[in-house]
Amino acid sequence: MTAELLLELFMSGHRFVHLVGGGGKTTLMFALARAHVDRGRTVITTTTTRILRPGPHLSPEVITGEVEPAVVRAALARHGLVTLALSEEPGTGKLLGHAPEYLAAIHAARIADAILVEADGSAGRPLKAHRDHEPVVCPEADRVIVVTGCDAIGAVLSDASVHRPEIVAERFDVPPGTILDAALVARVLLEDHLARLPSGAAVTFFISRVTGEARRLAATDLAARLARDGRVARIVLGDLAAGRLECWRSG
Repeated sequence: MTAELLLELFMSGHRFVHLVGGGGKTTLMFALARAHVDRGRTVITTTTTRILRPGPHLSPEVITGEVEPAVVRAALARHGLVTLALSEEPGTGKLLGHAPEYLAAIHAARIADAILVEADGSAGRPLKAHRDHEPVVCPEADRVIVVTGCDAIGAVLSDASVHRPEIVAERFDVPPGTILDAALVARVLLEDHLARLPSGAAVTFFISRVTGEARRLAATDLAARLARDGRVARIVLGDLAAGRLECWRSG
């Protein structure tokens, strides 16, 4: 899979891209960042929530604090890629995210070809439900990638497969232990995720961890349900680790 194909599938020329949901946001963010660097472009990776501090193989420099754009510009000149965070959480190895207003100012300064923002947390689960203040997406975002793991389909509604399963149970009137079929997962993604995104942002759904024929059938069922909503600009299916991606719907 080439850097050009990866960027076309997920970025389509957009510069202020946010990733929400579950099922591989961080992996996708740094894959897109590396694709930018491989094409000779500059890119900032950051978060409005929390992420593990990336090692130098993912990001050659991490800058904490609300630094001036000139500091970030200098780091980009050195490496092409820099990660921004407000601070580092003691004892956890995690970076705490910036406020949307700061990231919007960095975006407005146009010091990088792209800014990639992990704007959600899912505790490693393939699917999540949001609290009222989530996800933390900047209003100025021009594209949002909603990630969900295909392994959520067919799983049991529990803490093992869903971040905050009790919210799903309450909002969608289903008991704990319910099997998550494609119809229910689509409702969560459209009514809980899509409804919370800025109206001006193009939306891409990425159904990840699609390995094997059974999961591909489940993913295409989910994709068909998502595609009924006219707000969904693009749907990508596949497995990033295996380098297999399919643009199921393009827009």
